[in-house]
Amino acid sequence: MDWVSSQYMWIITKGNVTAWRDAVLNWARAEGVTPGFSLNLLDGGVKDDAGAWDCPNTGGKGTMSRYCRMTADQVRSWGRAIGPYGCVMLSWRYDDAFMSKSANRSAFSDVASLLNTKPRRSCKRP
Repeated sequence: MDWVSSQYMWIITKGNVTAWRDAVLNWARAEGVTPGFSLNLLDGGVKDDAGAWDCPNTGGKGTMSRYCRMTADQVRSWGRAIGPYGCVMLSWRYDDAFMSKSANRSAFSDVASLLNTKPRRSCKRP
């Protein structure tokens, strides 16, 4: 296996996940590696740079100052945008409270359902 994992966080592109995905795919092609994708569930949502670190309208406070958790809609949308293009789809850092939320479980299920309809991609060097 010869692949590189690339992790998405909102702060990288202010939510333009498709531009980020395409840049990763172009880089991987140029380097001759297969990309795997990952979502930073706990610190990859919209960053809270205003006022108190309370992460309004997000999935809650992240693990680092000013970073916020992804919402279920972000997990679903961003996971569906990047998952089919890599050889693997990962999430960063397991958190029981995040994983146990019904909306998040539904988002994971939606992403997994889409990925199960796509052809499997090898993680071997192209």
